Amino acid sequence: MADCCNDKACEIEALRNRQSSTLKIVLGINAAMFIVELTAGLIGGSVSLVADSLDMRWICLAMPWCTASVFTLLRAAQE
Repeated sequence: MADCCNDKACEIEALRNRQSSTLKIVLGINAAMFIVELTAGLIGGSVSLVADSLDMRWICLAMPWCTASVFTLLRAAQE
């Protein structure tokens, strides 16, 4: 039985590592699109593009915080 728990701990750690790298990739793409869209909006004089790029910026800032909150709540529920 002890091996079963140890194996699960390794699986959970591997899952967390995959999720962490996926989050970093998504945040990187979102940050790059923020820069592209903001630049295009400023060059083209489009208030809509600038507004959407600022929305992306807030998503980039909020996503890690929200993810950390969910993991904290899940850990507390397991204890």
